[in-house]
Parts: sequence; structure tokens; C-alpha cells
Amino acid sequence: MVTLFSSNPARIINQPLGRLEVGGTADLTLFDPEFVWTYRAAEGRSKSRNTPFDGQTFRGAVTATVVAGNIVYRRNFS
Repeated sequence: MVTLFSSNPARIINQPLGRLEVGGTADLTLFDPEFVWTYRAAEGRSKSRNTPFDGQTFRGAVTATVVAGNIVYRRNFS
């Protein structure tokens, strides 16, 4: 998965990205495969509330995103 979603795209566009190394660009997505959460359409960012997933429970979620070393998203765990 790591190779498919990070190293290979960087290689295809010939950029020095998709790897963790000292001095490299820190672009990361942190994913917790055990995190259990319930989707609530009213709390979503979409203006549409028409979804078959409202109230459904899921396992696994992104917990944070880091771009160029800065946290740009952090899941609210409350």
C-alpha cells in the first residue's frame, strides 16, 4: 500500500517525494485502522444530507494530516 500510494506516484511524476527521510518534505497521513466512528450526515461538510450512510458505524479513520511539516487536519476525538 505504501509503495502504491506514495513511492510510485512520486516516481511517475519524477519528484523526490513519497519517502520518509531526514530533510525530506513531511507530507503524511496518519490512519488508525482500529478507530470506530459513526457517520452523521448533519455533521458532514456536504450541504447534501441525502446519504445511505447516516448513522452507520465504520472502523478505520484518518486521525491527522501533515503537509510540509505542518498539521493541517487533526480529528476531534470528542
